[in-house]
Amino acid sequence: MATITKTVEATTLRLSLVKGIDAQEQKILTNKNFSGVAPDLSDEDARTIGNGLASLQDYELDAVYRIDTGLLSQHE
Repeated sequence: MATITKTVEATTLRLSLVKGIDAQEQKILTNKNFSGVAPDLSDEDARTIGNGLASLQDYELDAVYRIDTGLLSQHE
């Protein structure tokens, strides 16, 4: 049976920012992406960096997302 392994090749941090509130009192969100993040960065450090980047934005932070892009390799 083949074994599948994933190698993370790139990481992006996405900040979800609250741009406003609509008529139904739902958040209006906008995203800001930061690519070129080291794939071996810990989740804790990624969140800390996301919080720091959010403090430089014009809008309030709603969430920090980590997006890893990886290669899936099959081995026999």
